[in-house]
Amino acid sequence: MNKVVKIIVSIVLGVGALCVGVLLAASSSKEGRANKLIKEQFFKTLYDFESYQPIETVVDSAFTSIYEDNSILNKIDTLLAYQSLQIEYLENALKYGQIAKSAKEGAEILYEYRTGIGSESYWEYQNRYTESYDLSIKYQELSNAIKEKYNELEISVRLDIQNFKREFLGWQAAHKFRCKTRGGQSSIANYIFVFDKEMKTIIRYNDIEDEEYVAVRKNIDRIISTDFSN
Repeated sequence: MNKVVKIIVSIVLGVGALCVGVLLAASSSKEGRANKLIKEQFFKTLYDFESYQPIETVVDSAFTSIYEDNSILNKIDTLLAYQSLQIEYLENALKYGQIAKSAKEGAEILYEYRTGIGSESYWEYQNRYTESYDLSIKYQELSNAIKEKYNELEISVRLDIQNFKREFLGWQAAHKFRCKTRGGQSSIANYIFVFDKEMKTIIRYNDIEDEEYVAVRKNIDRIISTDFSN
């Protein structure tokens, strides 16, 4: 290898090492800023801040997401409310259906006593059957109406997801830490923090193991995978 080639190789290696060093420093700087902002936030919100022990922070680019879009999330909240209502209506329809069935059986047993002495018991069963049957039908109709609204809104969410465009938002940090719960037990948690482009402000953060957070994401994933062509 002649002298010129050696010089070129040395320059290339030097520049490469410099680039790697700059990238590592930038990454370290971002993690440092992320940890500082996270610590300040937890100082205000953690139940037992003194027990807070950071374990790991991984910084990456953050983009707008279907899982964080307010319009989609509001519709998902409505879908969950519809779902809860439909379950309630179906349970009531079943409950009053069972009462109606039992009352009808009682009325049939006492049918021959529907007039004269003892007729009160027959008509008590008969009235209970009529009232319960009507309520059962009413709740079934309410359940069907909610299901129709649910299906229409679900298709609307699917269209929103299909038309969604990701845009650079800033930076995000996957933060793992240990702290004590209200019961005094040591627990490990995993949060996602999203920061602005300058990493000066926390835009939002979520406990990724929170039941509501997981439920919303599962609903969005289910809608994505649903075939509405049938």
